[in-house]
Amino acid sequence: YGTGTDGWTLLAVRSVEDALPAMPPPQPLTRTTRVAPGRYVCGDHRATGSVQGALASGARAAREVLSDLRG
Repeated sequence: YGTGTDGWTLLAVRSVEDALPAMPPPQPLTRTTRVAPGRYVCGDHRATGSVQGALASGARAAREVLSDLRG
């Protein structure tokens, strides 16, 4: 954002144990969302177990749906 953080003061640090699921290797990070013709599934369990994984999986599902609709 074009500004430094040198003057910032740390207010608090919070650790939340088990906030994200364990993902022991090997773990596929980009599984398809297409499970059958016209059937798609998405969620963090299809990518990384996190909000980011859920968003990435949803975006992947949308791309696959659009691709299939285009033929």
